[in-house]
Amino acid sequence: MALRPREVLYSVVFALVAGTILWPPASELIYWDVFDAIGDAVILVVLGTSVAVGFVFATLTTVSPQSFAVGGTLAYLIGMGAIEAALTPDSPVHFLLYGIILIGMCVGVVVAEVGLGIANGKKSI
Repeated sequence: MALRPREVLYSVVFALVAGTILWPPASELIYWDVFDAIGDAVILVVLGTSVAVGFVFATLTTVSPQSFAVGGTLAYLIGMGAIEAALTPDSPVHFLLYGIILIGMCVGVVVAEVGLGIANGKKSI
């Protein structure tokens, strides 16, 4: 399937906004307290939520997994550059955390594509 520029652009915007909401860049105020309380399980909650968010986005927009992967990757690069420039973090953990969010959203988009393709009698991936 060919990349669709409009879908890529929508995916960039969506992934930037969703990533910021799922893991705010100044998250030490929120998530480190959660890490202290429940440990690393918070990452599983964020991963599961990002899968659901990707699934909903794909079902509402019918974005292709390829277009979302490209747009999401561009959003990741933009976001990581912005965090590095604006916040100058002490640790590179944000690269991993936002990568987990992007992977989760991509999985959600693929699940939506496969699930909707089968449900509608279309050929899936």
